[in-house]
Amino acid sequence: KVTPKLTLNLGLRYEYFTPPYERNNRNANFVVGPNKLIYVNDKVPPSTPASVAMNIPPGVDNRALVKANGKNFAPRMGLAYQFARNTVFRAGGGVFYGDPGAAGVSSRPEYNPPYRVGYAYTSDNIHPTLTFATGFPANAVDPTLLDPSTTAFNAWDPNSASPVVYHWNASLEQQLGKFLVDANYVGTKGSHLATFYNINAAYPGGTSTAARRPYQGFSDITYVDSMGNSEYNALQMRVQRRYTNGISLLVSYTWSKSIDLSSGQLIGDLNFRNRSNVGWERAASTSSIPQRLVTSYTYALPIGSGSRFNPSHRALSAIVSGWQVNGITTIRDGHPFTVTTNVSSANTGQARPNWDPSVHTPGFKPTIHQWYDFAQFTPATLYNFPNEGRDILYSPGAVNFDASLFKRVSVRKLGEQGRIECRFEGFNIFNHPQFGQPNTNISSVGAGSITFLSTTMRQLQAGVKIVF
Repeated sequence: KVTPKLTLNLGLRYEYFTPPYERNNRNANFVVGPNKLIYVNDKVPPSTPASVAMNIPPGVDNRALVKANGKNFAPRMGLAYQFARNTVFRAGGGVFYGDPGAAGVSSRPEYNPPYRVGYAYTSDNIHPTLTFATGFPANAVDPTLLDPSTTAFNAWDPNSASPVVYHWNASLEQQLGKFLVDANYVGTKGSHLATFYNINAAYPGGTSTAARRPYQGFSDITYVDSMGNSEYNALQMRVQRRYTNGISLLVSYTWSKSIDLSSGQLIGDLNFRNRSNVGWERAASTSSIPQRLVTSYTYALPIGSGSRFNPSHRALSAIVSGWQVNGITTIRDGHPFTVTTNVSSANTGQARPNWDPSVHTPGFKPTIHQWYDFAQFTPATLYNFPNEGRDILYSPGAVNFDASLFKRVSVRKLGEQGRIECRFEGFNIFNHPQFGQPNTNISSVGAGSITFLSTTMRQLQAGVKIVF
C-alpha cells in the first residue's frame, strides 16, 4: 500500500517446462536442413538407413530431442488508485508461458519411423500417384524398408521457443447510486505459438507433386515450430446492480478484434496456401466475435408476505408470494469463415478462389439461401496461388432470450432455510432462428446456403427443487 489511495501488487514467477520424452526411448525427430533423423542417445535402429540418420546436435536434449528453455521469467503487476470515494482506476499486466509440447499424438516425434511408419502417396489434380487398377506397392507397409520419398516425417524445430502470452488491462470503475459502472480496455499478445504445417508442400506448377517439392526425395514433412502469433484488443463495458430490494441487473458489452496466425493450433481452418509465405494466413481468429451484448436480470415480484402488496387473505397471500422473474438476453455477431472451391488453382491442394470485394451483384442481399455474393469470387489463374485470404466473411449473428419464473415456498419442517422451489424455464423463448456457418464451398450444390441451426429451437421445461 504505497499511499492511502494507491495500492500496488508486484510479483515474479519462474516456470521451467521439461521437454516431453517417451519413457521407453522410442522417439525420433526429423531435423529440417540436414533432412535426417536423430534418435535418443544417438542409438539408430537397424531398420533406419545411415543415409537418413545423424547425431544429436549440440544443446539438444538426448531424450526429448529438442532444446529446453530455461529463461521463462514471468513478471506480474497490478495497480489500484482511488481518485475519489466512488471512483477507482485499476490496471495490470503479466507474462504467461505455455507448454511447448502441446500437440496431437500423430504430430509428435514418437510418430517417426521405425516406431510409427506412415506412407504418403501424394497426388495432384493432374498426376495420380496411384490408381485403383494398380493399387499400392507390395512393400507399402513394410517398416524395415524406409523410403524417404513416400515416408511421412514429423519435424519439431529443436530451437523452438516456449509459447508466451502478454496480457494487460486498464479499467475505470464508478459507483452511481445502486449501480456500478466500469469501462475496461483488455489486450493480449501471443508469441512463439506452435504452428503445424507441411513444410515440404509442392510449389505451384503442372509437373508431378514429387518434382515440385522443396526438399527433393522426401514426401510430406509435418513441421512444428514457434512462429505462430495472436493479438486481442477489446473494449469491455459493464453496468451492474447487485441484488437489493428484489432486483439485480448485469449488462455487459464487448467490442473486440482478434487476429492470429495459428493461435497454438486451436483453430480449424489454418491451411496454408504458400508454405514459403505462411504470414499470408494471418487474419481474424476463427473464434472471433466482434460485438457481444449480454444482459441478465432478476426481479422478485413485490407481492405477498413481507412485501408492499400483501393480500389479507392467507391462502391468496400464499399463492401470490415468492415469485421471481429471471432472464438472460444475448445479442452477438457471427464468426468469420473462408470461401473454398473444389479445385486448387496452384495444383498444391489448397483450394480457394480469387476475391474482389469491389464487385457486387445489383440488389444482392444476404439470405439463408445465399449468404455471400458469388460475383466477388472467380477462379484463380492456373498454377498461381489465389488471393483470397483466410476468414474474410462473417456468418450470421444471433439473438437469444432465456427466461424463467421461480416460486419459492418456505417449509419449516425442512429446517430453518428449508423451502420448495417450483421452476418454469424457457430457452430461446421467442424462437429466434440461430443460424450457423453457410456452405463455404462455392463449387458445391447449395453454395452459400445455411441448412442447419447452431443451437436448438425453443425449449420449455419445469421442475421442482427441495432445499434443506
